[in-house]
Amino acid sequence: PDVNIHCAWNSYPTAFEDENNLSVVTSLTFAGHRFLFTGDMECEGFNHLLRSYAPIRHLVQSVDVLVAPHHGRDTGICPDLFRIYGCRPKLVVISDDYMQYDTQQTSAFYRDKASGHPFKFDGNLRWVLTTRCDGTLDFMPTYTGLFVF
Repeated sequence: PDVNIHCAWNSYPTAFEDENNLSVVTSLTFAGHRFLFTGDMECEGFNHLLRSYAPIRHLVQSVDVLVAPHHGRDTGICPDLFRIYGCRPKLVVISDDYMQYDTQQTSAFYRDKASGHPFKFDGNLRWVLTTRCDGTLDFMPTYTGLFVF
């Protein structure tokens, strides 16, 4: 009962024909915490979606956990998401497989885009988590916030 899902995407073929910019962007809110899953969306596609679809502009302002567009790669970096539309997550997750290709290089861009969140039991402040280095990430709401383990 405390779960909300909202999806948005660019239209085919009027807006984009490439599969990355046709990714579905999904906002998932549960227990008062908002996650934004951005798929393989690249900057051009994300900017188009933000300009053309008002509900997504409002959703990004209250994101707690942003799953970085296009696996944190340079082509997915959308500065306007933060600068113009006010996205300020507590955590950024870069979700990717083990390093197989040179194109899987991730960017340090997200380091100063998040406010930081206590991670695991040690209470250390983290801004960016990666499935490549941190493994599987499980999130659980608690009375004091969002617990990641």
